[in-house]
Amino acid sequence: RRCVQSDIVERGSSAQLAEAVLRVTHMRLDRECVGSLENLEPFTRITNLYVQHNQIERIEGLSTLRHLSFLTLAHNRINHVSNLRDLPLRFLDLSHNAIDHIDE
Repeated sequence: RRCVQSDIVERGSSAQLAEAVLRVTHMRLDRECVGSLENLEPFTRITNLYVQHNQIERIEGLSTLRHLSFLTLAHNRINHVSNLRDLPLRFLDLSHNAIDHIDE
């Protein structure tokens, strides 16, 4: 599991921070009042993304996460499931959403 070291963020150069971002494989954004999935493009190595207990209404912004195998979107506001077909997911949690449509 790779985490951005706090000392790099606090005193490191922008090049060091950019390199650290590129190594991130796990991202936890659960319970952070996230309303949409956006600006994830730099995190190309993410394998695990936790975004449960937020206010997400649409599944979008994940197409660049080509290594994403674990995604939890439980306890959000999703009612339409789409944009997941091309992701290499092995685990997906959409529980506790008001889903009424799933794209084929």
